[in-house]
Amino acid sequence: MLRSALLGRANLWWSAPRHRAHLAPARRSNVERCLRWANGRTTEEIGSLLTDSPAKIPAAQFTPPSDTSDMGVIRLHDGALELKGRTGW
Repeated sequence: MLRSALLGRANLWWSAPRHRAHLAPARRSNVERCLRWANGRTTEEIGSLLTDSPAKIPAAQFTPPSDTSDMGVIRLHDGALELKGRTGW
């Protein structure tokens, strides 16, 4: 469900030129994959848009990264995905 919801909202990060968005292996053992992108909105901005905006994924929860080396995590029911984009730090 989470991947389908994210695909439906892909324009949130794909709207930036040379975004280089792709799925990569996750760093956390309890998360399957990591969605990474290089340009456009920050991880925190995407997390906020996905959980607290008209484009939100109902029932999704976002945990922001704690520092520039960390990744955010978005969760929906039993699915989870790391988010690593441009940092706002």
